Amino acid sequence: MTRQCPKLAGIDRIDRLAKLGQEGRDWYAFANAQVKAGAVILDISERRFADLLAIFSPRVTVVRSVRFTVYYVKTGKYLPDVTRNVRASVKHYEATGEIRGPKTGPFADALMLDQDAIVLDTWMALAFKIDQGLLRSKYVETPCKRLIRRVAKRNGWTSAQAQAAIWTGTVIEAGRNPAQLFIEAELDNTPI
Repeated sequence: MTRQCPKLAGIDRIDRLAKLGQEGRDWYAFANAQVKAGAVILDISERRFADLLAIFSPRVTVVRSVRFTVYYVKTGKYLPDVTRNVRASVKHYEATGEIRGPKTGPFADALMLDQDAIVLDTWMALAFKIDQGLLRSKYVETPCKRLIRRVAKRNGWTSAQAQAAIWTGTVIEAGRNPAQLFIEAELDNTPI
């Protein structure tokens, strides 16, 4: 049996979402400035901070990811609501320096301004009108990334900018406000 990609939303929808969210295309540049500032304050490398932010990000808001990361860096412990899977991913990262997962590695890379990084998360699955679980398959991941690259080329953006714009547009279309990464505010709000 040959595996096939399910029907994805077309280029017109993805491009429309990118245009709707075009103000968010520089999300990673803004986030990188926040990562740099937070790394200095926490006295860790930017790369380690970006990696940990990405590892703590699955299935939580940007704010919770920052809170989890800051608490972990400051104390070496987890907040009570950090999931078992995330704890296992952090343990693996601490032992090997390796990030596991199809979303977390690209997210860390995007936070470090890799302009080719494409993050596929729950919001991106919504953009493509598919179940998020399907994004783990190369049969789905590859065509999704190909569509994002086409949108990037069409608009004169990098792949990371196009993905951020599509993500922002999807959040806006859902009637929500796109979250920003405000590290310094969370440094003061994280319980220790």
